Amino acid sequence: MRSILAHFSKFPVGEVDGRLSLKSMERGPQNKEVRPSGLNRVAIHGLILPGGVAGPKTDPAFNSILLNDVRHWKDRMQNPGEWGNTLGNGIETSFPGAVRVGYNADSILQYLNDRLAIDPLPNLYIVQSGGGIETLAAVPLTVNEMLLQSYEGIVRVFPNWNHGKDASFSNLRAYGAFVISSSLKKGKISYVKLISEKGRPCIMENPWPGKKVQLIRENKKAEILEGDSFSFQTKENEVIRLSGI
Repeated sequence: MRSILAHFSKFPVGEVDGRLSLKSMERGPQNKEVRPSGLNRVAIHGLILPGGVAGPKTDPAFNSILLNDVRHWKDRMQNPGEWGNTLGNGIETSFPGAVRVGYNADSILQYLNDRLAIDPLPNLYIVQSGGGIETLAAVPLTVNEMLLQSYEGIVRVFPNWNHGKDASFSNLRAYGAFVISSSLKKGKISYVKLISEKGRPCIMENPWPGKKVQLIRENKKAEILEGDSFSFQTKENEVIRLSGI
């Protein structure tokens, strides 16, 4: 297994129009060169969601290439609702995938509204030629990824949300068996509440950049954490509350 991991090829990229872009494969049949096709819904499956092997924390340089590919999705649009090429299939993948790589949240929501306006059914089901039950995840998954991310081994609160818009969420699940709630008001995160179901250590990106963080456990014991990110131990079923100071 270690040998396999050590000999994995790098993700294939190539140059197109003066910029680096994702390729679907290293070389084509008969070892022919392959033109970069950019980030698409199939690549998102393996790299970002649900694959979770690439992102702004694990590989910032590669993530910038993926983000730039997303910026160019609009180049292929001919009509409203065609962003991300999701008229056929992939609305539940492309929109949250764009959130994870860090594309502008307001733009994503506008493109999503435009997409939902195409052939909506009275029961709010999203029409596309492929998919099924997963199609229903498109809207909640997109919004949830704006509010909370944890797939890179680090909990990030409101990682891709316009902080000029108030928002809150309750009991969203994060990797590590954590259940998290938080609130954003007038551009500031009010608190973060964390329930640890399995008592695992937690790594969190500082929700209050540049500030120290007060962590209070159920026994009212307070701890002070600081840094761009920090880690802390938890106990099974422990409730922890964090706030900036």
